[in-house]
Amino acid sequence: MKRTILLTLVVICTSVIVIEAFAVSVTPKDVSIDVTDLVGRPTIGYGLMYLYLFGKNNDDTSLAWEYSNQIYIQIQGSWSWKDYGGPSNYLVLTIDANGLGGIQEYPQGEISFMIDEELFTLVIPRFRFTGQADLISIYVADDGSTYYGRGDHSPVTVGGDWNDRLDLSLDLTPSEAFVPEHLAAAIPEPSTLSLLGLAFVVGMGFVNRPFRRKSKRVG
Repeated sequence: MKRTILLTLVVICTSVIVIEAFAVSVTPKDVSIDVTDLVGRPTIGYGLMYLYLFGKNNDDTSLAWEYSNQIYIQIQGSWSWKDYGGPSNYLVLTIDANGLGGIQEYPQGEISFMIDEELFTLVIPRFRFTGQADLISIYVADDGSTYYGRGDHSPVTVGGDWNDRLDLSLDLTPSEAFVPEHLAAAIPEPSTLSLLGLAFVVGMGFVNRPFRRKSKRVG
């Protein structure tokens, strides 16, 4: 009986920890003041491709206007600069193949910024470029998770005008994108995963411990 109760408690605690480990925010990341610095360059080498961090204020699919008015940081290779300084309701990260190779699959990576004077790291999902004019745009949640900007979860692979391609890289509005089915990438909390392992080890120790009945005193 005791063993059954202990096993049940371990399963319940483990289930709670698993849910917490993979809880992902669906709240858009906003900027109250400014993005002031690129702290950690991409952990994946994107070569001569461009990475743009945009601020968006409207719940729509525009991006060409933001390119002209609300780029926080533009990154290529080993350099970057900051254009826009101000608040925004949403953040969008766009990766541009830039016509200089880069036709391949890229693994998941990370990039870090100073946003409103605090370190903020977002995760870049795995993606594949098949053309040198490709773009992929992703929305950023307030925990650093990212959501696809397009319903097909793919880069834009058509040619045409630059502004048209920017706008085509989003066909989901923020209110449409921030749902579980459009999750691009998330980073589980390492501390939570450690607790999961600890709970499993401790629980199995209890379960595997020999069960000893108390002997009755005679006389």
